[in-house]
Amino acid sequence: MNNFIVDAFLFDFFWMDLSNKQATLFLHVQFMKRIAIERIIYQEINKIIFLTKINLMKTKLLLPFLALLYFKSLAQDSPKKFTYGVRVTSSNASIVTETLFTPSNINLDINSISSFTISGFAEHHVGKLFYLQGGLNYIVKGFKQDITGIDDVGKFFSLRSDIKGNYIEIPIYGLFRFNAGKGNFFIGAGPYAAIGINGKIKTELFMLPTISSNSLELVLKEEEKTNFGNSTEDDFKNLDFGANIQLGYEFKKGLSLGLSLGLGIYDVSPNNNNTMYHNNLGLSLGYRFK
Repeated sequence: MNNFIVDAFLFDFFWMDLSNKQATLFLHVQFMKRIAIERIIYQEINKIIFLTKINLMKTKLLLPFLALLYFKSLAQDSPKKFTYGVRVTSSNASIVTETLFTPSNINLDINSISSFTISGFAEHHVGKLFYLQGGLNYIVKGFKQDITGIDDVGKFFSLRSDIKGNYIEIPIYGLFRFNAGKGNFFIGAGPYAAIGINGKIKTELFMLPTISSNSLELVLKEEEKTNFGNSTEDDFKNLDFGANIQLGYEFKKGLSLGLSLGLGIYDVSPNNNNTMYHNNLGLSLGYRFK
């Protein structure tokens, strides 16, 4: 309490009678106690605020350090979110076909051909066991056909063709990895989309030189480019869609061996007289960079 308040109190107190002096003195003492208590409380609150500010400053300085330790532990203890790899696949390519019209004197035999796939892929670790894998493939698709029959003059012939189409394919897999030994077993499936870019068709025509002959002779051999389009003169449509399945084992260092199966679900035949769906079954050797 400042000096003005004290002087005013003493002046009023001097002119009071005894009873009033006692009462006023009592009230004054209580008032002074209240002021003292409030001052002590105010000082304690200021101490608490000051200490709180100090602690907050310490916390702000400590948080970046703790965050650095946390992320460092994540980098050491958890697997990488993204990994990349390459894969080479040796496969058999074939088609599932249904011919709506075949002449009675013609026999059509469809077989698989040897093919290959070169792949690059990126893999994202989504969950504990689940991964998403996307890639870019250069893949050879096609089939081998052998048309045999009797021509107009009664001679037997055999027309053999290797029909190959080269595609750029984009596959997407949902992949599961399970620890097994020193490596991991993986299995996955997903859709693909592909576009035809080029290819070759090798054709050989064999015929009996005479009706009485027992052995076929090669009378024609030619090679031409595979045509993509929707015309009846084309060999395949431009696009192909389907699903891929893969399974295999990856060793500790990232090397892997696997099996793959591609199943076409889109009719790639430009001819209305038949349907064609690409299939590929292969054995792959891959490497995932870790």
